[in-house]
Amino acid sequence: MINLLKKIKSEQTLCEIYSSNGGSDTFTVGFVYDYDDDFYILECVSPDGRWDGFQCRETEDITMIRQDTPCINALKKLMPFYNFYHKEIDAEGKNVLETMLRYIQKNKKICRIETYRDSGVSGMVIDASQNAVAVSLVNGGGQSVGTGYLLKEDIDFISVDSEDEVRLEILSKQQ
Repeated sequence: MINLLKKIKSEQTLCEIYSSNGGSDTFTVGFVYDYDDDFYILECVSPDGRWDGFQCRETEDITMIRQDTPCINALKKLMPFYNFYHKEIDAEGKNVLETMLRYIQKNKKICRIETYRDSGVSGMVIDASQNAVAVSLVNGGGQSVGTGYLLKEDIDFISVDSEDEVRLEILSKQQ
């Protein structure tokens, strides 16, 4: 799959990526932003053609990649209507996971982090310099609910800047 991710990134084309931690009919549409042997970052497009943040997922979880589908062709028509434009991750790390964590921490973004052990947490990354990630947790109403710690090796999904995280950021600022 690495060679395919490389090709799709270089061509900057939309794709549907299916993963083993979703159902067989669930996929995410977007542009491959970055990848390595362990993780890839997808710049996501919502079902109505809007920019929908970044997702960082485990590369080994990819079960299928599709291009030129009816869904993608419809999104290509919708994206200009919503003035879709690419955004950059203004951070660098030694690998894809580190880059994502640094972007979230540097820009004080609320994110969703999931591990294979549980359903995950939402909040702001306050430290990712060691083997564990410290997260200032927020609940569904944007209220602070303490600090959580996750082992980096257990992380299999991170989402940032999607509609869900933006909603939590807005709510957290209203507290």
